[in-house]
Amino acid sequence: MVVRCVLLLIASVICILAIEDVAGICSVTSERNGTSVMTTVLNAGINTTISCTNSSPDGVGVWYFGSKKIITADNCDCGSCYSSSVTGQLTICSPSVEYAGVYRFGTSRNITLYFPPAIQTNPSTDETNKGSSASLSCTVTGFPAPNVVWMQAGRLVNDSRRSTNNELTERATKSTLSIEDARYSDRSDGMFTCVGQNYGEANSSSGPLGEVESTGALVRVRDPLGALWPSLGILGVILVMTVVVRYSNAVAKKKEEERIKILYEKDLPNSASTGTDGAVTIGSSGGMYRRTSQQFGGDVPLLTRTDSASPPHGYSV
Repeated sequence: MVVRCVLLLIASVICILAIEDVAGICSVTSERNGTSVMTTVLNAGINTTISCTNSSPDGVGVWYFGSKKIITADNCDCGSCYSSSVTGQLTICSPSVEYAGVYRFGTSRNITLYFPPAIQTNPSTDETNKGSSASLSCTVTGFPAPNVVWMQAGRLVNDSRRSTNNELTERATKSTLSIEDARYSDRSDGMFTCVGQNYGEANSSSGPLGEVESTGALVRVRDPLGALWPSLGILGVILVMTVVVRYSNAVAKKKEEERIKILYEKDLPNSASTGTDGAVTIGSSGGMYRRTSQQFGGDVPLLTRTDSASPPHGYSV
């Protein structure tokens, strides 16, 4: 019984080794400062080479990216292309996030290459009225698609009035910060930034692949009546000027009436009398005359004669 168990165990180990041999083994290196570094992370502009062994005759020499065959170039100038000059070796030249994903050589095991996060679109400043809504958005690329949070002046934005919505695709995240019931503090508390980070499955225990932060954007909150202030200011100036002009005219009129009164009181004969309408009636042997409010030249009072007689001395018609 013991011998049978040992034999079964040995057979299982041989089977596993055979499967691994059929599947093949892959390794990934990047050239950094002239040195090859083992990695599973692509970095922009840094050539990366995958080397795989394949003992299976099925699919020898064929590379796959996902489910698609890769067409390679033997003399690649490393301008975002693939190069395969050695069987079982694939060089990804100047990779971008589009080159991150699952690779396979023939029946070799799948190998996943990740890409750290990068800001594709920075948020732009938004304007709104106090009490209304506003929104900011940014796009962060990476593989896997990064998780994105929003910060204001270095503090995490997390309250019932301001919410984050992340739309994930395979290699990018579009994040939108929605602000309801906008307040002046949304402006005065500082700039908003979005922060993205992602993890590779094999690197999750050692921290994120990378973290990036966008440039800052403001939410300008206006007074709802702000647009009316210029018009109200103009109306206020007109009103003040109107009051000043009317007051000046009233003062000038009063002074003129006082001047005319003094003039008449100085020269009127004893027979003069003043009516309730402010008109002065002068009686003389030459007839009756009345002073009216009309003026010639702004300073000469007019005496209107009531009959054909001549005016009294010192007055003219």
